[in-house]
Amino acid sequence: MFVYVGLLALAASAQDWQDCKPEGDYSFNDVKAAVYRVTTTGRYSGWDTKTFNRSGDLVAVAVLKTLDDSEMTSKEHAKEVLLILRSAFDCPQYCVKVTDDRRPRMTL
Repeated sequence: MFVYVGLLALAASAQDWQDCKPEGDYSFNDVKAAVYRVTTTGRYSGWDTKTFNRSGDLVAVAVLKTLDDSEMTSKEHAKEVLLILRSAFDCPQYCVKVTDDRRPRMTL
């Protein structure tokens, strides 16, 4: 009985691999959700940092789509946005998977 329950649990967790994305494969919605989470809670997770590191210039677009003008000019959000953008360009040549997002065109 114990072996059957163990196999059943293993089979259930094995289905989760289908929901995983390849490393560095972040959609715009993933980046936008990370920006929203960081700017509303003020907290970073390792997943957020990894999302920003691998997204490059796409992060600037997500910031523009997530925050309105009044939020962009507030001191709290300005500091968070600068930290997010810095994280997006920590290692563009090696971390950012999409070549066009390695240059800060929208960010500038």
